[in-house]
Order: sequence, then structure tokens, then C-alpha cells
Amino acid sequence: HVVGIQGQRLLEGPLRLFGFVDLQVSRPQIRENPGVARGFLVGLLEKCNGLPELAARRRMLELNLKELPLADDVELGGLAKRLEGYSGADVAYLCRKTAEQIFLEAVGKADDRPLAKEDFERVLATLRPSVSGEDVARFVRFQAGR
Repeated sequence: HVVGIQGQRLLEGPLRLFGFVDLQVSRPQIRENPGVARGFLVGLLEKCNGLPELAARRRMLELNLKELPLADDVELGGLAKRLEGYSGADVAYLCRKTAEQIFLEAVGKADDRPLAKEDFERVLATLRPSVSGEDVARFVRFQAGR
């Protein structure tokens, strides 16, 4: 549910919008008028600017990796370019999964090493963007009112 001012639930009870979002709506003026609900949801979604651009992806990498040692071959700008089409959650997952793999390798060894480019490549070999091109197109159509 979406919580508004003073903890009031704004969206709560069944309403299906643009073919793939099911909402629970508690406010009668929203529940009884899908057009109002659509406008309300667009207002919420417009706060999200879609998939992150290059500078945002690089900043996400910096923030997610700031506490972790990186090898000299890790170039965050190049990695950010490689992540075109990935969501912010995908970027965070990549960082978390890569660090987890290095940690698991280091358990039981005295070899604590920095994250290297090949570690990211190994995770990227299995990681696909969580938002498909069709999802993006559907959202664009929704914003355009189609």
C-alpha cells in the first residue's frame, strides 16, 4: 500500500491499471473513478524517472561499492556504461552479489582480495535487466494515456 500524510493509506483495494498494476484502493473517490486513480498513480510514478542514466548508474556504483576494496582494473565509468538498461535495483544487486562471491571465496582462506573486473563480469554473465523493453514501452504508453 501507499501511505500518505499522517500515515493515511491512500491506495489499498482492488483496481487494475494499464494491464499490469493491481492496486488496493481505500479512498472512495479513487476507487470509484479509475481516471482519478490513473492520475494519482502517474503522479507517484513521475517521481521515478525511469531507468537510470549513465551518471546515475555510476553514482549508484560508487555508493554501493564505497566500503569495498576495488582492484585497479575496475573502472566504474566503463562498468556504468555496460549497465545500460539495468534498473537501480539491478545495479545494487550486482554490487551485492559480486561482494558476496568474493566473501565466500575468502571464507576459510587468509586471502582477502579486492573486487576485480573479472568478478563483476562473472556476475554480469548471469544477470539480466529486471525491466524489459516491453515494460518500458508499456509504461511510456501509460504515461501517454494509451
